[in-house]
Amino acid sequence: MDDVSLTNGADSLTICDNQPLKVVRSELPMALANRVPGCLEWRSWETGGLVLIRKSDAVCALPGGTRFVCDGPNARHALGNNAVGDSMDEIPRCLDDLLRRFGFFS
Repeated sequence: MDDVSLTNGADSLTICDNQPLKVVRSELPMALANRVPGCLEWRSWETGGLVLIRKSDAVCALPGGTRFVCDGPNARHALGNNAVGDSMDEIPRCLDDLLRRFGFFS
């Protein structure tokens, strides 16, 4: 998705999920946001792309604070407009057991 920006203070988001997502490429950003509304919000091609939900228990930070992990199974429900937060809101560091569960090295 080279032409889709990820905003709200995030350089990257790794979505960890065990369910496949079948969608045409042009609809992928919206489909991702619909699948994990507890991690992403889609704001359209013209108005900001994919927005990281910073006030979500399903999102945690990797070291460095600009790369994040989305726990897909725990992000199935939308959290409302206040959950988006802004890029200054701190996101908790990923716990070691979550990193191991998703195949990261802690």
